[in-house]
Amino acid sequence: MSVLISQFLKEKKLPDFIASNKSLLACEKVGKVFPGIGLPNCSEDTDLGNVDDVKLLARNLIGEIHSKLYYLPHTIQGKYELANLLYHSPSHFIIVDNGKTSLKLPQDIVSQSSGKILFKKGESFFKVYGQMYKDCGSEYKNHCDINNSPSFKRFSAANVTNKKLKIVFSSSGIEGLWDIATMSMRGFRTCQSWDGQYRSNLIGSILDPFTGIIYLTSGSQVEDYGSNMIRRCIVRFFVSTTDSRPHILIDRMYPEYNDHVWKKFANFIKTKTDGKFEIHNYHANSGDLQRSAYIPKTNNIATLYKVNLPFRDLKLQIGKPKSLDKEIVLKNKLALKNAKLLRLLNKSSLNSFDGYIKQLDKTSSLYSIIKQPDFKFLLNDYYKSVGRKVIKNLPINGKECTPGEYYIKLLYSFILSKKDIESSQLTKLTKTLNSYFSLGKKKKLNSKQIKPILLEMNKDVGSSLKAELKKSIVKSIKEDKSKLKP
Repeated sequence: MSVLISQFLKEKKLPDFIASNKSLLACEKVGKVFPGIGLPNCSEDTDLGNVDDVKLLARNLIGEIHSKLYYLPHTIQGKYELANLLYHSPSHFIIVDNGKTSLKLPQDIVSQSSGKILFKKGESFFKVYGQMYKDCGSEYKNHCDINNSPSFKRFSAANVTNKKLKIVFSSSGIEGLWDIATMSMRGFRTCQSWDGQYRSNLIGSILDPFTGIIYLTSGSQVEDYGSNMIRRCIVRFFVSTTDSRPHILIDRMYPEYNDHVWKKFANFIKTKTDGKFEIHNYHANSGDLQRSAYIPKTNNIATLYKVNLPFRDLKLQIGKPKSLDKEIVLKNKLALKNAKLLRLLNKSSLNSFDGYIKQLDKTSSLYSIIKQPDFKFLLNDYYKSVGRKVIKNLPINGKECTPGEYYIKLLYSFILSKKDIESSQLTKLTKTLNSYFSLGKKKKLNSKQIKPILLEMNKDVGSSLKAELKKSIVKSIKEDKSKLKP
């Protein structure tokens, strides 16, 4: 379905940098590719079902704020009383009501010296901490601010009520173009807000037939822009130079990535398109798409200045490469094998971890740390760093072997050298965990505590790699035999 640009400008109140753009005005109409593949403007109700994950994020945030309390000056009333309560009863602060998690004082905060009630039971934990933060001097602000902390951002981004949520896909017609134009005006601001640094790139996103948007909304209205966007991603239709087939990319998630929501988005698109397209995740991309994919270029886009081209978090090339050098194509295929190894490490390590944590003593201090969702993320990052070390150390280029042979050598090299690489990365992982979770001296982890976890998991990861190696060798032998047939 195409829409006239003149009609779009007439019906919607757009800022001058869009409404007066010469390139936009020069285009008579815009059509999007998505309705033709089963993705018209559409929506469906959804339930995030992530209360348990949010509660774990809340515990992590409480731990971080507890450590920040000790940076506040000793003159702040109630800080020691609050710190003591946080230490002994952290879970009592967490309240879940109608799918929404809030943090509230489980009892009055009473001054030990005067007996005066400083803060009452049921008061917002953030309000109480905010008052303490407000009363401290400027020299304490950097250490004690929580608004920019990763734990606070992850908790806030994940803490969305489960009721009356919708997944919306939009690209075509006047409403589709409006959703794209206002994507950074409906709940959070980014560089593509109407006063943002890259606002002019909205022109390209509006005109590009291969740009759509998917978002999560509660339906509440944001001024005159439309329903709020709790999470949103640009959706791109692109072509792979490896298999010459069309694929779909769900680009970077704003305001912050949430794996649970991404899976909801991906399943929504997969269902609507009958599973005809491979769906790629910006946050799981290892750089292979930038080397082996392109967005088709149309006349609407060909005439645009660079400043007006669609803003792409994943910098996919616009337009088919004029010529694909054989060596470049082969390197792209090897890059896909590298990405395949990293995905295998990701999957096998997470599966192994889920099995390991069930056997762990739930009363141990270590369990309280590794049960947190972010621990899995950091562990996954560790295995990826080990994988990248192997890839970097493998002295093979595209001229020496086929992609299949390269993958076999890559797996074999990993199995042989992973022990040495893992030991070199163990100290780094331990330091990362201590820093990330803001563990003090008493709770600080050491390599001896982490090593048993890795040793146990490495058995499963190693088994997965060996099974993959065997499978790849069998496949290679079959391919060689087929080539010998007359």
